Amino acid sequence: LPACEELGIGFVPYSPLGRGYLTGKVDESTTYDKSDIRSGKPRFTPEAIRASRAVIDLLENIAAQKGGTPAQIALAWLLAQKPWIVPIPGTTKPHRLRENLGAVDLTLTQADLDLIAAETARTNVLLPAFGKPSRPTSASSFNSSRRVRVSPSVPGVARRGVRLTELLKCMLPRPPLPP
Repeated sequence: LPACEELGIGFVPYSPLGRGYLTGKVDESTTYDKSDIRSGKPRFTPEAIRASRAVIDLLENIAAQKGGTPAQIALAWLLAQKPWIVPIPGTTKPHRLRENLGAVDLTLTQADLDLIAAETARTNVLLPAFGKPSRPTSASSFNSSRRVRVSPSVPGVARRGVRLTELLKCMLPRPPLPP
């Protein structure tokens, strides 16, 4: 990430909702078919879910205070880190796309960011690839401008910084999603 910042390169976090893990919809009783990639991931074992539940509980509490969802809080947290970090969560459901886009309208205060940083620093999380406990780095920076650099290959978007909402609008399917 420091190299991205130094070189002015944007960063798109892979699976910003942790394959659904940060949505609050996954609990110890959640099971996956063997064909689902999550079935073999260490972070989706009942033990890992139990160990990380405090982070999900915190996201749910902040979401309730802000009138959002845990997924929106997780995405808003990423948006608050650096203006060049742009989460683009994948989904096949129009209502989830609308929910995810709602993260742009949420504002996390410095106190919210500090609370999330403190909880993640206390919680051991299993790395998906290796299954080893990890302490995520805590970022306490806050940037409300939410401007990103994008490639000129994105239709209708210049290389200069644009608002994230403008970038997301150009990626929305046309015609508009049904209500």
